[in-house]
Amino acid sequence: MSGSFRSPVLYLFGLSCTLGACAYVPQTAQITPRAEISQPPSERAATAAKALGPLMVALRDERSRKLIGHRADVFGSKAAIQMPPGLLLSIGTTVTEALRRQGYDAALDDKGRGAYSVPVLRISFRDLSYDSKAQKLYGFIISAQASFAVRLSGEGRDFEQFYRAEKSENAYMPPTAETNDRIINAALDEALAQVLGDPELQSALSSCGHACRN
Repeated sequence: MSGSFRSPVLYLFGLSCTLGACAYVPQTAQITPRAEISQPPSERAATAAKALGPLMVALRDERSRKLIGHRADVFGSKAAIQMPPGLLLSIGTTVTEALRRQGYDAALDDKGRGAYSVPVLRISFRDLSYDSKAQKLYGFIISAQASFAVRLSGEGRDFEQFYRAEKSENAYMPPTAETNDRIINAALDEALAQVLGDPELQSALSSCGHACRN
């Protein structure tokens, strides 16, 4: 590599690292799950939630890979983006608190007991992933995906649904850690909103009763 070419490359590399966009620096994502409820439950829904009695939320991590993804620059994928410790518990707590705001007497099983005497909402954390690709001419396409599978079952009543959210945007510079965090959080929050805002799930919970005590 000639000196005239090397200098601009090294300059851009140093500048990107200075700006916090160094793709060679591993990142632990800063994730704060949020569950936005668009409107309070109706009186009928609140009554049904109260009639259900205690509800257990059983959340399991069933992702096929534990890395969220990799940072990238114009030369391709680089350092890993790790999931922060305690994220599964944070997601479970967020879901449980949202269900309580909807009127359910919800509690989180964070011990993996597996046997219950109350209705159980089983949530599988299927995916949280990130990707960043340099475009041929300039800039980057960054994207994040999150997905959950939900199951509620009992005698004569089975509910299963898959929820997936994806966020993507263009960036002109190598994405910073803050940019990565923002788009990862956006995908996760959207997937959680799909779960908690699903009227079919609310209907299944309302008609569950003793049939879902498993």
